Amino acid sequence: MNRYLIRVIIVTFLGQALISKTSAQPPNCIANSSPAVTQSGNNSVSQGNVIVIGRVATRPYVVVVPSNSDTVLDTVKRYIGDAFLAQHKLGPYIHAGGFAHRAQAQCWSNLLRYHGLDARVVYFR
Repeated sequence: MNRYLIRVIIVTFLGQALISKTSAQPPNCIANSSPAVTQSGNNSVSQGNVIVIGRVATRPYVVVVPSNSDTVLDTVKRYIGDAFLAQHKLGPYIHAGGFAHRAQAQCWSNLLRYHGLDARVVYFR
């Protein structure tokens, strides 16, 4: 009986070690994810002679970091240069980028989470 218990403990320990090792890797869906990503271009779009800055209707999946801190904003800008502070009825947040597809947004969110930021993907209608 003790032999099986020891096996379970070892398998559990090794499984956790493998999971933590794979989650510690930066996302590979962004070509230049290290050490910084500059001007992503996900926060503006050209419409004729006008450049629209901010939330764009055709990009409903938005990577946000809940915060209104300039320090956190500066940290986000190290990886996504055109991030900016925004306000929502639920509170302030940092708008890191808008995307047409959830997978793209999740990739950028993973990049920020890899660097210790509380990033998440939200859908704005």
